[in-house]
Amino acid sequence: MNCFPSAARKIKAWKIWRRMRHDKSYLNNEHLCKALAVLSKDSLEKLLSYLNHFSKNRSQVRTNNHVESCNRVLRYLEKVRYKWRRRRTIVRHLLLQFANWMKRKEDNPALAS
Repeated sequence: MNCFPSAARKIKAWKIWRRMRHDKSYLNNEHLCKALAVLSKDSLEKLLSYLNHFSKNRSQVRTNNHVESCNRVLRYLEKVRYKWRRRRTIVRHLLLQFANWMKRKEDNPALAS
């Protein structure tokens, strides 16, 4: 589900943004003034285009960084799966995964560097 599925909601968001930028009560407040400075026209355009995408697609950000990839796999493995409710079972599974990774490293020395 889109956050802004229709053009009318985007127009409303722009109107609210313009109203906030010209409102004296916002401009007189030091904290709100700083927040409005951060929320420039360019950043609001980026925000609206980001929110226009499906939330399912936003959560599937992938990178090529090997550390982030490893962390993503660990988060996936740490989730409680099926009827695995005991800590011992999860720890055993994670240790098995680490053992498999180490074995792959030993079999292929190119992965170690």
